[in-house]
Amino acid sequence: MGSSHSTNQSINCGLVDGDTTSEFCRSGSADDETTLPNFASSEGTSEGSETNDPPQKLPCVDQTHSRHSAILIFDLDDTLIPTEWIRSSFAVQKHKHATTDEVYQAIRGELERLTSNKLTPFILNTLKRAKKWSETVVIVTNARSVRWLSAMKSLFPEVVQLLQDENIPIIRSCPTGEEPSIHEAPAYFSYWMNAKKTKFLEVIRNHLQVNCISPRRTVDLISIGDNDFEEYAALRAAHELPNVRLAKVVKCRSGLEPLPFLHREKENPLTLAHDQPEAALGKGVPAVLPMLQHFSRCWVLSPHRRFWHCEDLETQWSSLRVLQLVELRDSRTMHQLPIDTRRIILAFWSLLTFLLSDAERKR
Repeated sequence: MGSSHSTNQSINCGLVDGDTTSEFCRSGSADDETTLPNFASSEGTSEGSETNDPPQKLPCVDQTHSRHSAILIFDLDDTLIPTEWIRSSFAVQKHKHATTDEVYQAIRGELERLTSNKLTPFILNTLKRAKKWSETVVIVTNARSVRWLSAMKSLFPEVVQLLQDENIPIIRSCPTGEEPSIHEAPAYFSYWMNAKKTKFLEVIRNHLQVNCISPRRTVDLISIGDNDFEEYAALRAAHELPNVRLAKVVKCRSGLEPLPFLHREKENPLTLAHDQPEAALGKGVPAVLPMLQHFSRCWVLSPHRRFWHCEDLETQWSSLRVLQLVELRDSRTMHQLPIDTRRIILAFWSLLTFLLSDAERKR
C-alpha cells in the first residue's frame, strides 16, 4: 500500500503514529516487521556540505566522546529479537489457539520460560545503553508488511514503550521499483541493500542537521544486524558521505533460539564504552561499539584508506578499506560466488593488502 518510490515523502512509508497506519509501501527481505515511533528525516538538507569544503577524514586518534559523534543503527529481526524462532513458534501455536492474541501470549509465555524472564530486560538494557552512548539510535528494517506491529506490541510491550519514551524510531526501508526474483541474486541483493542504504543516508543527514554539526566535522556510523544488507549499506553510506569517518559493522548470528540468543549476548566480553573509564579504551579507538553480543564477526571499516586494529579489546577487529572493498564487491565475478567464499577472499585480500602496504612504508 502506498508509494514505492523512496523520496522525501517515502519517509512516511516507515512510520506509524500510535495505532494508526500512514501510507506504507511494500518493503522487506522476508521480514514481516513494521514501524513504531515517528522519525523526521532530512534527506537532501546537507547537499551543500557534501560538495563544498568536504570534511577531512581523520585518522583514528583519541578524542573525547560526544553523544553526537556516533550514529547507531540496529536491525530488528534476529538482532534485537529472535524473530525466526518466533515465526516457527507461531506456525505451531496458531493451531492450538482461537485468536492471534492468544497465540502471541502463548509465545510470550514460552519466551519468558525459556529465558527465565531475562530476554526482555536485556533488550531494554541494550537500547538504554545505546541511547546513553549516542543521541541518534534508530532501527532500520526491511519490512514487508505492517503485521509485525501488533506482534511487537503483544510480545514485547515494554520494548515498544521504551522506543517511544527514548524516541528510538523503527524505520521501514522503502525500495523503489519491482522486487527482483530471489533467484536473481545480484539484483535481489542490490534491491534490498540500496533500500537500507537510502535510509542510512537519511538518518545520517538528519543527525547532522538536527544536532547542528559543522560540515567539516565527521561522525562514526555503527551498524548492528544479522545479514549482509546492512553491512553493505553501511559501507556504501560511509563511502558516499564525507561526513562519515568510520563505518563499524557488527554481524550477528541469525536463527538462534531464545536461550542461545540470550547466552551469546551475555557471554561476549564487549561492553559499552559509556560504562568504562576513558583510559581503558586505549589509543586509536574513536568510539567503542555498543552492540548485541551474539555476533559472528565484527569489522571496523575505515573509509580514509587506513588500517587500524583494536588490540585493546578482547575481541580482535580486522579492518578493511571501504573504497577498495566496494570496488571488489561490485565486481560481477564476486557476486556469482557463494557468500562464504566471498568472505574468505575478502579477508585474504585485506590481509595481503595490509602486508604490502606495511612493507612499502618500511622501505
